[in-house]
Amino acid sequence: MMGFDCESFDRILDKFGPMFSGHTPFDDSGMIVEFNYTRGRKRKVQPADCLGLVLVWTRTRGSLNVLQLVFGLTYSNLSVYLRFGIRLMVETFKNDPLARIALTALSSSKTTVYSLQQKEFAATKEIRRA
Repeated sequence: MMGFDCESFDRILDKFGPMFSGHTPFDDSGMIVEFNYTRGRKRKVQPADCLGLVLVWTRTRGSLNVLQLVFGLTYSNLSVYLRFGIRLMVETFKNDPLARIALTALSSSKTTVYSLQQKEFAATKEIRRA
């Protein structure tokens, strides 16, 4: 479902795990901050879970409802950990010479949405003619 074999997943997890364990998305500011475990419950979502979530999401790009069933998380927790995992992936691998990762630029995604809307409009126009 992720598109990686076990060895590749473990190699990615070796780099992703320390970043995940050292940071938290749960801060009053809404920012990702360094995590110092002092007290309270330990996290239920482990680094392998978060990495798997991000990798499956990149393959499916569909509704988060299916991911809720697969990972056993509520929608709100799933979206928090997905956003957190994506940002950690970018931070972890942006300077790695063997990896290529980037977030889509806003202008690029707006252009894509606009072109899709134009294609949909053209297709609707053709259907009406027929």
